[in-house]
Amino acid sequence: MKNNTILSFVGLFLLCMVPGALAVDFYTGRIIIDHEDAKKLCPKICESHGRGWSGNWATNYSYGSVCGCRGTEAEKRAEHQKCLEKEGHSMMAAISCQKYLK
Repeated sequence: MKNNTILSFVGLFLLCMVPGALAVDFYTGRIIIDHEDAKKLCPKICESHGRGWSGNWATNYSYGSVCGCRGTEAEKRAEHQKCLEKEGHSMMAAISCQKYLK
């Protein structure tokens, strides 16, 4: 439990440090064998952090596996608003910034 909490803070820190990032990786605590294994494990890992699974995962046999989790709805709305402010609230900005809401 303690390791998951520390990793959660590290993941959230990385999310805040990368401008425009709407995804974050969380360690699984074990090796993911293949995509079928990831489909069983990653949704649970991401949901435990209040996120949905992006469908991405990676394994480094020295360090373990991570699941790629989507940004939260609040993060998506915040990035969308930043984009609109940067682009000037025009019709083209609305179309361009729509990507943050997906």
